[in-house]
Amino acid sequence: MCDAASQLISIFSQGMCATRRIKSVILKKNGLKKIGFQRLARLYACMGYKSTNKMFETFAKDFDIKLLTWKEQVEKDVKKEREILSKLSELDPNAEEEIISEANKLQKHRESMHPSYSFAGDNVDFIIKPRQMMKSKQNKDFHMFQNVAYENRISPNNLSFLPSAMEQTSLAEEITVMVCQLWAKYIPALSWFNDYVPTHIPHKHMEDVKKKTNKVHLGVLRKNEQYEEDMIDILEWIHKYVPGHSDKDDQPGTLVKVLNGGDYLTHERNKSAQSAMQDGRTPSAKLLGLVSKFEDFHSQCEWLKVIWLHLYSVSSVRDPGTLYHARNLICARNVTKDPSKNYYAASEFLDKFGDAYLVAGALDHFGMTSMNDEQTVNKYEGLPNDEEAKQSYVQRTVRNFIDKHVMNQMPQQESAVMIDNMTCRYCGKKYVRRSYLNKHEKEPR
Repeated sequence: MCDAASQLISIFSQGMCATRRIKSVILKKNGLKKIGFQRLARLYACMGYKSTNKMFETFAKDFDIKLLTWKEQVEKDVKKEREILSKLSELDPNAEEEIISEANKLQKHRESMHPSYSFAGDNVDFIIKPRQMMKSKQNKDFHMFQNVAYENRISPNNLSFLPSAMEQTSLAEEITVMVCQLWAKYIPALSWFNDYVPTHIPHKHMEDVKKKTNKVHLGVLRKNEQYEEDMIDILEWIHKYVPGHSDKDDQPGTLVKVLNGGDYLTHERNKSAQSAMQDGRTPSAKLLGLVSKFEDFHSQCEWLKVIWLHLYSVSSVRDPGTLYHARNLICARNVTKDPSKNYYAASEFLDKFGDAYLVAGALDHFGMTSMNDEQTVNKYEGLPNDEEAKQSYVQRTVRNFIDKHVMNQMPQQESAVMIDNMTCRYCGKKYVRRSYLNKHEKEPR
């Protein structure tokens, strides 16, 4: 009844066509052909085919306005950051109060800066097969490329690149939790360890990672990434969203580099296309604002290849404790020399192998001959109801194991090594190469 009334009203008023628009969207989304739109439009059941396509085009208007807002905010924040850094470099080294004030100002500004964003893209391929194939009607193969922009949930602006001593200690504590949970899972005598470790490892960004990622769909380009000229067109189209991008030769701008992710083939094609543009006159023409990378899944696959290169060898079939020997022992025939052929099988096998080594380490650490035995050394000897003593024992015992077998080769340092200061600590002389500076400082004085 409502639909019939809406059709009657739309005959006399072209603006009263909300139901027709909604039905047109539903029909278009579900693949109604042009002839179907023509027949239903005569009955005022939906809009015409061309009108529906125009309506869809209006839906995409200002599709990138959110991304342009991010870009503008990043440009403003980076400009202010560079002003503070410039002022810091011009201050007198003896003006400690001004230096501390500007440094605090810089730190606060970096904490409030926009977290920036990154791009991710991949090819979209599909084939249209005709029902009646003939010489004039063959399969149609379409190759296109889709892009999406993601806002970073965690800001990297105030993070250091090299790990500090505090971060190394934090890493040891996190490994302690994971090893403790694994021992409690596989060894019955240590199952009570689970009561004294957290179920998950807390960190300061937990609230940030719970949030939904803001993303902007940048549509699909009719470009084939297999061809270098099409890949260059794709990168040039994305590069206009890089903060600091400029098309003017006399105003090159200062680029803020943005990550551009994809699978391994897309990463290689990105690098090849950027290499082909190195003769450009400006940084934007050279596409220097995009830093190519491959996404997490492909990174993990490459990491497995590195592990396989060093630890997986078919000649170690008779050597217990090696990957290939363990693979044959449990008959994991879906694990091959190339882990990329079956990533999930190789990844699960490596997890089992690591768990087995940690369980074997626990048996040695506690003087046990099997997983069902009781501890003979390093066992708890305190009161059964003393919760604090139990927790202290668990943390201390597992940490001793970690320090002995995992952290024993990590370098000990008070803070991250800074390599940007090439000035002698004794005479103030500046150097360009680190090796020359080290040689100079070792000279007798």
